[in-house]
Amino acid sequence: MSTNRKGGIVFLSINGQRYDCKGSVEYNLGVNKRETITGVDAVHGYSEMPAPATASMTITDSGSLDVKSLQNLDDATVVLELANGKIATFYEAWQTGDNNVTTEEGEIACQFDSKRAEEV
Repeated sequence: MSTNRKGGIVFLSINGQRYDCKGSVEYNLGVNKRETITGVDAVHGYSEMPAPATASMTITDSGSLDVKSLQNLDDATVVLELANGKIATFYEAWQTGDNNVTTEEGEIACQFDSKRAEEV
């Protein structure tokens, strides 16, 4: 693998099955979300709350894809293999979002959330 390539090709697999993915894939490893606490006198600091790990992408609907099964996925392992050599894995993930299917290019917008993810 080239050490110069930083972005581009992404391979997506869910429970070991490869899916056709297109466009930009976004992910977040679930770091805690911080919000600044501001008083009338000064900035007081911040509060911190847990946040889920998320992976969102657009999947191309091959004729054999079971859309309803994809929409109802739970307890899944979602793996993103990135162009820069990193692998992001989301454990015990569930499918969230609207899951709208478009007919022009056979696209399904998906988001997976999980309690735990890692990047290696």
